[in-house]
Amino acid sequence: ELSLNKDLTNGSFASVELAELALATYEDVGFHEQEVEALEVLARAHLATAELWAAKSAAKRGLRLARDIQDELYQSRCLRVLVRIADLSGAGLEREKLLHEWGQLSETSNLEEWWAWTRQTVAWHIDEDQPRYALNFMQDAIGRRRELSGRDPLASRTLRAQARSLEAMAHVRARAFERAAWLLNEDASSDRARLLL
Repeated sequence: ELSLNKDLTNGSFASVELAELALATYEDVGFHEQEVEALEVLARAHLATAELWAAKSAAKRGLRLARDIQDELYQSRCLRVLVRIADLSGAGLEREKLLHEWGQLSETSNLEEWWAWTRQTVAWHIDEDQPRYALNFMQDAIGRRRELSGRDPLASRTLRAQARSLEAMAHVRARAFERAAWLLNEDASSDRARLLL
């Protein structure tokens, strides 16, 4: 079995070829779980090389198959690619619709997929010039995840830093520059303190 996700190197031409080869193989033998993985990898490879039409085609096909076989992880991953395409192509209404659909999977998805959806949704609200709503949405999403899982979804230093950066961006858009500066300085101070330990 090919490990496509490990072999995807920034969407190079070789990655597209590898994903297409794997896809053809899995289609021939009817391995649908591997076929949906190959479609998602192919979509990401095309996205990385800015072939948006090809990326969208592969992601939509992957999403249909993931729904057919009831694979929520790959539904989420294909929706992630489609949201990114909508973002890059300026399709605001499609982006909103896809984020809503992706959000319906988020409560049961793994932490990585949930955080990817949360980040993308917060960024969308910031892009739509709704910074206060973005902040409220992020706090609510984190609270819901904490309540459902019984643990802090931002326990990881990396996720905490990403959340602080998102919060700072929303504060900048809301013209709350002091709060944004404080968040960014707190992050830098924490990094410096860790280096001194």
